[in-house]
Amino acid sequence: MKMSWAKMPNRWAMAGGLREFKHRDARNMVSALHTNASIASLKTYIAICTRADFRSGLVKTTYEELGILLGHSRLVIARSLRILLANGLIRSDSSKARDGSLLYVCRWLEDEGYAKIPKSWLYRVRGKEGDAPAVSRKHLFKLRAFKLNSLLSLMALKIYILLLALRNKDRRSEADLTGRDGLTIVSYDRIMDLTGVPRSAISPAITLLLEMNLISFRSGSFTVSDDQDFDRTNRYLIKGLGLRWVPLTEPQSNSQLTVSPASQGG
Repeated sequence: MKMSWAKMPNRWAMAGGLREFKHRDARNMVSALHTNASIASLKTYIAICTRADFRSGLVKTTYEELGILLGHSRLVIARSLRILLANGLIRSDSSKARDGSLLYVCRWLEDEGYAKIPKSWLYRVRGKEGDAPAVSRKHLFKLRAFKLNSLLSLMALKIYILLLALRNKDRRSEADLTGRDGLTIVSYDRIMDLTGVPRSAISPAITLLLEMNLISFRSGSFTVSDDQDFDRTNRYLIKGLGLRWVPLTEPQSNSQLTVSPASQGG
């Protein structure tokens, strides 16, 4: 039986790796070229992870297959792979693969924790009112919705990957009603720090993710502590992983939230 989710190494994103996917050039000017390259590269990385062997992180694919999945040209895919290689997110060995490239997702085996990509959900697209959602195995419809030439799409995509990476571990015990199981609980400050997304752009980017039906959202708590006058954390539920909302038993402070090895995996 095919799994409805795919594995993605998460330590690189938790360490601020998403900041490397920029929208500004060397002169610190907003650049359509840099924005589009970053959007396409991150989409390509997710697509590669959905195709990777669960145990080894190996995937045999072609530019054409990745292009069809994402709706990008061969040229865009080739550039995206070069960027992913340069950032140490994949390795490539085309010499051993006939009719395609043999790719390896870096840190697949080395990282203790990993994120879950809702693979089956990404293949779904909303139909017309009253119609069942369309499902395809050739098109990652929801990733295609992150459009080139859209700075907001880049901001939203980076935040989406971070929410996947920081998601708390699933638990099966019905007795555990802390409200954290399977959710991502993170402040705007931390999002800004790990993605490089300006604070003013975080709310519009999250709204876009809501409109794309990739997440649902609940506002966090306001707390006061000795070392922090004001803090707000919000809770995000990733669509497509079979999660549901449960009530919080106590307010959660961003100063209390750390990602331990036990909470890094899916």
